[in-house]
Amino acid sequence: QADTHYTESRLGGIQSRQGNPFGVEIWSLGRATAFVCPGMAHVASFNRVVGLNQAGTARLPELMGAFRSRDLSARVELLPGDLTPDLGRRLHLYGLRQTSFLTTLYGVPRPAAPTLPAGVHVRAATSTDVDLFIDLFLAGYDYPPALRETARDAMRFWYGCPGWRLYLGVVDGLPASVAVMYMDGPVAYLAAAA
Repeated sequence: QADTHYTESRLGGIQSRQGNPFGVEIWSLGRATAFVCPGMAHVASFNRVVGLNQAGTARLPELMGAFRSRDLSARVELLPGDLTPDLGRRLHLYGLRQTSFLTTLYGVPRPAAPTLPAGVHVRAATSTDVDLFIDLFLAGYDYPPALRETARDAMRFWYGCPGWRLYLGVVDGLPASVAVMYMDGPVAYLAAAA
């Protein structure tokens, strides 16, 4: 659920940019949520249906039509226990099949931070770090050069966004990595790291 809320927050911020430059659409379908972002077709997590179950099968024609009309591959993520023979058959009729598994690790955090090697530390990003953070993020995720400037503009809202925490990893005084933690109530979700 934290992943879905994070994606809603991230895409909602992009959608609210003047002119919705990436064509973001977010649909709530009862328990399921559909994300469509034709301007970033290469980002699978921005173009998917999450939480679909048997109760949502009536919306499949509409969902699959939305992906096809935008020339996007449909990706449906099912939670354990939600796949029924009928849902599997219906998804198969649209050419969908199981292609991967996703593993989520979780745990209760320790009260003390781990000891890091000498010269390595992690710090919260500040407002003056936003451009550096975005540069490291885009490089770490190998964003296509043609999308970088538009992506940069769409990412500026991250700093100060409710629930978002941005971090820089520093090695020997030089910024080397970034991470995004999303707070969803009592759950801290490591949403991205590069």
